[in-house]
Amino acid sequence: MTRSCRPVLLLTVALFALLPGPSAFPAEIVTTSPYWTGFTGPGGRGLYHDLMQAVFALRGDTVRHLEAPAKRGLVMVREGQADIYTCRTAAGEGFEL
Repeated sequence: MTRSCRPVLLLTVALFALLPGPSAFPAEIVTTSPYWTGFTGPGGRGLYHDLMQAVFALRGDTVRHLEAPAKRGLVMVREGQADIYTCRTAAGEGFEL
């Protein structure tokens, strides 16, 4: 190994050592949104749910979806009852996150 590569390698190893382990992340991610034909469906099925499952499965987490009306879903995220709101709302509704 050349001398010029050694500091970069040591810095890389040090940064990886500082990364939190899997236990530092939540084991369950709670998403919420209203039913949206073509994108979400009953029982946690549909495009958005499948994407969330795929993304968080990489970390070993599970995803649970709660179907709720738009305003209630935003309040749930704001109050910590849900982690992610997977739908867009109109800016004038006063419930922006």
